Amino acid sequence: DVILFYKDELEKAKKAVLLYTNQVEAKSFMLTIRMLEQNETVTTGTDANAGDYETVEVHGQPGYLFTTKDGRASLDYMSGNTLVSIAGSLTKDEIMQVANNIK
Repeated sequence: DVILFYKDELEKAKKAVLLYTNQVEAKSFMLTIRMLEQNETVTTGTDANAGDYETVEVHGQPGYLFTTKDGRASLDYMSGNTLVSIAGSLTKDEIMQVANNIK
């Protein structure tokens, strides 16, 4: 499923959410792509007791990966003025593969 967000019909969408589900492998994740406004600040964070947090590289840029103890992962990184967030029932290797295949 794909959901686009925009203010009105005359404006291009500045946010897209893609929902992916694979029922055979019991995998699902959400990919959010959002264009940032000028001078907008973005933060990311989570409860450190819930899992492991690390900085990774995606397309030569820093990414912030969080893996939980129950087998879920989330990754946030910038691509130009676009914030890319991936979260779902993925391993570290799987979420990195998704991120590295986004062009």
